[in-house]
This record gives sequence, structure tokens and C-alpha cells, in this order.
Amino acid sequence: MGKSTVVTAHETSLYLGMHANESVQTVGTAFGVDLVALQPDGTRTKAKVHLVFTRTVRSCTWSEVGARSYQHCDAADKTILERDVELAATATQVERLVPTEPGEYVVRAETTDTRGKPVAVASSIWVIGKGEAYWSGDEGARMTVIASRPSYKPGDTARLVAQANLVKPTALITIERDGILEARVKQLGSASEGVELAIADAWAPNVFASIALVSGRHGVGDRHRPRFKMGMVELKVASAHKQLDVAIVLDGGRGIVRPGDKVSGTIKVTHRGAPVKAEVSLSAADEGILQLIAYQTPNPMKTFYASYGLGVDSATTWNRVARLADPEGGDADEGGDSERASDGQRVRSNFVASAYWAPLLVTNARGEIAFAFTAPDNLTAFRLMAVAADAGDRFGAGEQRLVVNKPLMAAPALPRFLRTGDTASVGVVIHNTTDAAGPATVTARAVGAALDS
Repeated sequence: MGKSTVVTAHETSLYLGMHANESVQTVGTAFGVDLVALQPDGTRTKAKVHLVFTRTVRSCTWSEVGARSYQHCDAADKTILERDVELAATATQVERLVPTEPGEYVVRAETTDTRGKPVAVASSIWVIGKGEAYWSGDEGARMTVIASRPSYKPGDTARLVAQANLVKPTALITIERDGILEARVKQLGSASEGVELAIADAWAPNVFASIALVSGRHGVGDRHRPRFKMGMVELKVASAHKQLDVAIVLDGGRGIVRPGDKVSGTIKVTHRGAPVKAEVSLSAADEGILQLIAYQTPNPMKTFYASYGLGVDSATTWNRVARLADPEGGDADEGGDSERASDGQRVRSNFVASAYWAPLLVTNARGEIAFAFTAPDNLTAFRLMAVAADAGDRFGAGEQRLVVNKPLMAAPALPRFLRTGDTASVGVVIHNTTDAAGPATVTARAVGAALDS
């Protein structure tokens, strides 16, 4: 016999949190850093922290080995700003910082907890702009490209840091996704200037920004040789603004009909409240079958705006000269009809899994399209699923539940199987789907078996 348990052991009685609005900033522009102090249970607490803003400075030397030149750099931190900050327990503290030179920076906050143990949090910031900076990297042809945010919206500006140390490079900037979408050439005064890109609507859901830097010979010897660097970064672009709203409204306001009844309603397609002229496909399928296969109403957004792969190969000869949601729950119990319709009611015979399919409906100027079909004889729930698309590459989906039942339904309660000579207790479950309560008379008969009174 044994028993185990998991215990969380906190090394300190205090945690610090830090968040900068973007990881890439520009020279001379103030940016905010959010600071917060938390107890181990997640509640905010007050604290006094020491804030330090440092810039990484590199000093480099060259060595000659035969006809080759190699560079060696030592890094040191230069303190730009430091001050004490009081963090309140009721709000997030925002500290404003202004970088005056391009380069790599670190924002660090330090304090001690009630037991005197040190607590610290830090965040790296890259700053682009006019001036000289030395980025971390190596002598290879590949370089790291850093984006200012993990994701963007159309209209945002993406600031990119190309971590290469080239003298007055020329940049070939391409926007790629299963092909080249855009290309531009920009002359940079230095690699520290960085690149700014306006995020276009057509870039959703993602693109790859590729930057190739070339720098010609700028002196005598191997250290001044022509240089080439290339790198890329994925830019994720939000596509939520492409989502259409699709609503199915059944006539009469109730989603319950009788077998053989006419089912009619209206599909309304809108975008941010405005009607949309769109093509719509509508289907009505048995909810019970859909639940068996965990089927979800399809939304084209997930397909058309899934992330793309790169799909572009890059090469150069430069180096030769000098890389489905939960289904709705609950079905009505399936009832049955007798073999005869002695009361004059229609005997149900139209049992289908798919009650309706209209692959091409087009909404009007109000964003609406009417539909109608005859309810099948299945006493069950159907899911009406509408999928819409418009000429502006926007998509949406909507669904509505439709229940087909009778005013009074009988469901037999029988054993799964019997053998000759067995005795069993059988019954019937009566479902009253009307709003009126009342008694029910049940008459039973059996073929090939004797019923006890």
C-alpha cells in the first residue's frame, strides 16, 4: 500500500512580474514597462524594487590568420538608468523608459522577500534607429530576425531587428507565404536601423518576413570583404475581422415541429452588424448521428485562415563570390408508430439522417435568405448548419436545433433479448410533448407471446 501527494514549495514568499508592450522599440521614443508584485497565492502585494536599465556594449578586436581575419568581441553592461520604485498592492506600476541609442537592452527589477531572499525579474529589449549598435551573432551567413510582437492586427506596424553587423547594408525585404507576396529594397545607414513593416489585411493569418543584407567591400583586407546575411521571422496576423455572423431563425419562433410539417425560416448573414451578400449552404442532419461521430458544424475560417507554411526556397551565389466543439446534448427519445393508422393519422415512413441540403443559397441586400423544407418522420433532433462565404474572403457559420416530435409518443421498455419460456416484465414510456397534462390509456398486444393482465 502506498500514497503520494504533490506539494508546491515556493522558494520565495514574493514574485515579481514584468511586461513590456513590445520587445522592439525605437530610439528616442518612450515605452512602458508594467511591474507587479505577487504573493504565492496570486494576490497582489506591495513591494519596493530597484529598477535597472542597462545597454549591452561590445568591444571587438580583429586578428589575422594568414589571409583570413577573425573578430573577437567582449560584452559589458552599461547602466543607463536605475531607481527605486514602490509597487502598490492595488494597481500595476508603469515605468516609462527612453532609450537614446540603438542596441540590446535589459530591464531588470530586484528586491528581497520577507526572509531576505533575493527576487528578480528581467526582460530583453531591442532598440532600432539611427546610430551604431553591435548585435549578437556569428560569422555565418544566417542571422536572427526579431519581431516586436508575437502577433499583429491589420494596420499595426511590425518592427524587426536584423541581427547582423554590416556596414551600410542594402536590404532585400520580401514578404513570403507559399510564394512571394511583396518585395522591396531599402538602403540602410547601418544594420541598427532595423525594418518597419505596415501589416496588411491580406497577410492574415500569417506571413514570413525575409531580410537579406548585403554589404560591399569598404576597405583593404579580409576584414573589409563583402558580406552577406539572411534571416526570416514569422509574423502572425489576426483574422478575426474576417469572421461572418450567421444566424438561423425558424418561423414561429419554436424549434419543434411534427412529422410531415413544413419547416421554414430565414438565414441572416452580417458582419459587425451590417448585412452581407453571401453564398450560404444549409443542411439539416440528425443530431443523434452527429453526436455519435462528434461532428461539429464546419467553420471555413479554420480552413481558409489556418497558418500557412513558407513554401519558398531562397538561394544565393554571394558566398561563392567573396540557407472539431462539443455537439449539443440531448436527443428526444425515439418513439414508434403502430403498424396500422386506426386513428386516421399518417403512418410515418420517411426516416432520413439528412433532412435537407441546399448547397448554394445567396442572401439579398439585407443579408437574408429564406428556406423551407418538409420535416421527416424521424422523432429526433436535427441540427441546422449554415456555412457562409462572401466575395471579400470572409467566412462564418451558424447552427440551430430543430426537434421533430408528436404530441404523444410511446417508447417500449423491453429486454434486449428473450429465450423460449422466459418470463419478463415489460413496459412502455409515454412522452407528452404538449403543455397540457392528462391521463393516458395504453393498450398492448403481443404476437407469439402471452400477456398477463
